[in-house]
Amino acid sequence: MFSSLHVVVARNPAKDRTALFTPEERVELIRRCVPRGVRVSVWEGLTVEFARGVQAGRIVRGLGRAEDY
Repeated sequence: MFSSLHVVVARNPAKDRTALFTPEERVELIRRCVPRGVRVSVWEGLTVEFARGVQAGRIVRGLGRAEDY
């Protein structure tokens, strides 16, 4: 479906202090679960800025918490 895939872990200092895993730990856990060609990064800032930086054509947003549904 896509020629490349980036998984981005958002860094939010206000939430990172109370999270179960640090952003770096989440990146490592994700890397263990995805194929080698998938790029996994931590990003602090607007997602659209990350997408522009990697010249992404599409953004697929995941939902992480029940409140997001």
